[in-house]
Amino acid sequence: MPEDKPKVFVEVVVKTRACVLCDFAVAVLEETSEELQPGVLGWEIVEAVTPQGGQRVQELTARLGRIPAMPSIFINDEYVFDTIPGMEEINGAIMERVTG
Repeated sequence: MPEDKPKVFVEVVVKTRACVLCDFAVAVLEETSEELQPGVLGWEIVEAVTPQGGQRVQELTARLGRIPAMPSIFINDEYVFDTIPGMEEINGAIMERVTG
């Protein structure tokens, strides 16, 4: 998670960034971000094939006790979706954390 933590931080965990579901998730995050005050929502694409992404996947695996599904979504370090859901589900999960 970045040092200047947003209130809600989303990690989209994928094998490689070259996937349609990854692009969809980023589009939803960008749209949701526009509805919020600056700095409230942050996100990162965690690519398992990169050294940094591989290290993060290992950390998540250790915490979960298993390898997370790819693609999957973590919000504020919580394993929320084991696939990329629809726009309403992603947006709802983010807004729940913004207001909660």
